[in-house]
Amino acid sequence: MGSRVLIDNSNPFNSLPSASLFTDLQLAELRECFILFDRTGSGYIEGADLGQALRALGQNPSEDDIAKMLNSANLDAGRLSAGEYLRVIGEYGLRDEDEMGVELKEAFRVFDRNDVGSIDAGELKNALKIYGDKLQDDDIEKMIAIAGLRDNGSLDYLELAAKLIAK
Repeated sequence: MGSRVLIDNSNPFNSLPSASLFTDLQLAELRECFILFDRTGSGYIEGADLGQALRALGQNPSEDDIAKMLNSANLDAGRLSAGEYLRVIGEYGLRDEDEMGVELKEAFRVFDRNDVGSIDAGELKNALKIYGDKLQDDDIEKMIAIAGLRDNGSLDYLELAAKLIAK
């Protein structure tokens, strides 16, 4: 979201039951994001927009995570109310950059056979195509370009994780 978020404690969004699960700053960002995705001003966002909303908040849920969240949600004609939006996200939890960085590094470390902080780009490409949320070739190439390929065909996954989190 924007770098500057005004916190409005008089807004009814702050008094929703699940609001206590979040810091004031998180709640302000969640509110801003909800308003952005409530395209009609009806007080609801489409369930199909939940993943995109979470990504706009800097989260990186898998498609499986999103499906679980939507399955646990009390949807109204496929839509989430502000209260349900907060409840579902509160159950999922918002991860900060440090937590996401650790998770990403641990995932990459699986491919670091010599424990030297680098992984073979070809092996990473194959893994990203077949495990978890399968990525397309162009997305994988962008990721490798961000990391910077070494002469030996490997990349520094610690540097890649830091750059991906910073994006």
